[in-house]
Amino acid sequence: MNLDSVLRTLIFLLAMLSMINNSTNASDKSAANEPVLAFSDLVNGPATGLGDGLGEGAIVTVWGYHLGDEQGEVFFTDSAGVTRPAAHIYYWKKADGQLPSGPANLYESHRLYEVSFSIPSVRLGYGTIFLKSSLGDISNALPFKVVTGKIFHIKKTGHNKNEGSFTSPWEFINGDSTKVFAAGNGKLNAGDIVYFHGTVEKLDPDLGQKGRAAIFLRSLKGLADAHISLISFPNTQTLVESPTWGIHPYLSTGINISKFTVKGGQLVDPNDNSPTVSPKSPSTVQISTTQNGRVVGNELTDMDGRCSNGYGGAIVGGKEGLDNLKVFGNEIYNIGCRQTSHFHHTTYFTRRSQTGANSILAPEIAWNYLHNNMAKFGIHLYDQTNSNTKPCDQVTGTLKIHNNKIVNQRSVAINVRTTSGFKNSPCWMVDTKIYNNIILNVGLGPIAEKSNGTQPFAMLLGGAIAGTFNIYNNLVDNVGDTESEKYGIPAIVAFTSNQWNSSLNFFNNIVITKKSLPLILNSENNSSNNIVFSRIKEFSFRDKLEELTSKSFKNTIHLDPKVNFGKKITLEHDSPAIGSGIEVRELTHDFYGVKFSNEQNIGPIQ
Repeated sequence: MNLDSVLRTLIFLLAMLSMINNSTNASDKSAANEPVLAFSDLVNGPATGLGDGLGEGAIVTVWGYHLGDEQGEVFFTDSAGVTRPAAHIYYWKKADGQLPSGPANLYESHRLYEVSFSIPSVRLGYGTIFLKSSLGDISNALPFKVVTGKIFHIKKTGHNKNEGSFTSPWEFINGDSTKVFAAGNGKLNAGDIVYFHGTVEKLDPDLGQKGRAAIFLRSLKGLADAHISLISFPNTQTLVESPTWGIHPYLSTGINISKFTVKGGQLVDPNDNSPTVSPKSPSTVQISTTQNGRVVGNELTDMDGRCSNGYGGAIVGGKEGLDNLKVFGNEIYNIGCRQTSHFHHTTYFTRRSQTGANSILAPEIAWNYLHNNMAKFGIHLYDQTNSNTKPCDQVTGTLKIHNNKIVNQRSVAINVRTTSGFKNSPCWMVDTKIYNNIILNVGLGPIAEKSNGTQPFAMLLGGAIAGTFNIYNNLVDNVGDTESEKYGIPAIVAFTSNQWNSSLNFFNNIVITKKSLPLILNSENNSSNNIVFSRIKEFSFRDKLEELTSKSFKNTIHLDPKVNFGKKITLEHDSPAIGSGIEVRELTHDFYGVKFSNEQNIGPIQ
């Protein structure tokens, strides 16, 4: 073969290799860039009445993956099957917490994008929202119901004697005053939306608000399919500040709260190692929830120089406020300080009524970003009755906690636990699914009150709950520290079932530790197909702990999962997690919205 023939052959082979690589890269790019909508702030609202000269109906914000930096198109298919473009697109960008988008930085945590648009004028009834990226790719659809309702506006230049329209706005909504008209005092109806245009809402004693809230809502009756919504308008971010209650609905249902910055903190932060400060009422609560309510895309933290304390949390759902609640896409950070009592939590969801009321539907808590919180417990669900005459009021359905990122959390990252003293009866009868979460550096100290301790676990589950806990496709890296381990053996999961016949299935999880420690403490369990890797190979605990460790590591891969912890967490190409997972059909996408292949991975990363 002469030199020309060799060169032609080499050129041909290189061309073929390039085509194969391009084809593979195109396929990979297509799979990676497939637009996926995750959730929206509004799921119902009117299709007319906006009045801003740009849109027509409700302004809806959707959060999704791989939407692209270039603006595409948004469409609405109405109840008759007719598809129309959005009346107006206000922004299409990374959800980085910067204007014109909302304040929650979900790009940093989830690589989410954010798109805000107005619903076109369409007929009433159930429809769907979908979008087309600038590359022409079509997303999945999210549901939206067009309902009757009015759209109102709050502006700094407004006055509460106005009609509340875009051109004649109100000044505030706070319903705590009987001296002046305020729509927050029973004057809004199911289906109504109030848009806030960058106002500052603070606890104001001159309005009779002492000990109440910066935004107090009284007797507003939204419905499961026709909320009353309070939303920050595009390109504005509304600030709510109160040492105690931020946004507090009272005798209200179906309230949807989205894209607010809410800051609290009744305790002056000494910024030192001084002792815990005993809680007092009213506690710091940035947002209180309602039955059939939604809390979406908010930024929740403490005021400068202050820290939350009491018996509350950044988001608190109590009694019926837990019923059918959706908590999506909130950024919650720097809640509490070293002096915060163990009675106060980062979030706090509890039934705690014992009234004999009807059972309620379990909430869904997803796509939230919790980081650097010093209040005890991250996502905290708890109930109790110490009475042998009154049972807990029931929670039914399936509790879902998924796609959350929890980083640097004092005490437990996820707590789902109850206690009951009623006739050997469980407190709740509910199944729980905890999946697709990323949990990094949790179960931390310091100890608050020594009598209660600080549990050095990633998850604390069980107690008086009759049901199945399915814990799968999570990533946990580093649990416990020197301070938190003073009063207890650290573990990934502490699970107790006692006589309640609850069970735990723990599979497809990646666990990375700095030491050898129990995977699951205190209970028999069904543990399989997990990767458990210790960065320090030698055992550093007593024989009992070694026994627990080996007992709870059944059917477990002891190999380095080869996880890259960058701004976006990835797996190396030869990670043992790839293709080794047990198939979960309902789990279609990973933590970053990438579609799972036919062979599912261990952990939340495809």
